[in-house]
Amino acid sequence: KVVVVPSVDSAGIQFQTSASGHKQARVLLSLAALKEGDEDVASQTSGLLTLDFSPEQYRSFVTEGMLSPLHLSLQSGRYRLRLGVMDMATHRIGTLEIPAEMP
Repeated sequence: KVVVVPSVDSAGIQFQTSASGHKQARVLLSLAALKEGDEDVASQTSGLLTLDFSPEQYRSFVTEGMLSPLHLSLQSGRYRLRLGVMDMATHRIGTLEIPAEMP
């Protein structure tokens, strides 16, 4: 089992302010593992995060980011892990690909 804990930066997310002063947004996180030398997805997971931060929580998010763990089950081998983050309000997408080896 692999756990990837991306830190989501607030700069790429558009927040709305609710009547109660909370900062709200929706973010889609997606993680896929591709076996080295193959374009087929070996394993993937995704989740839609609904963010609803109090002013204090929002200040913490702006300075520290947000950690949201994603889990994959992988067999032994070499992989390319592709992480995608999308702001559902603006449809802005950020991606990252990193190599990984499972013993």
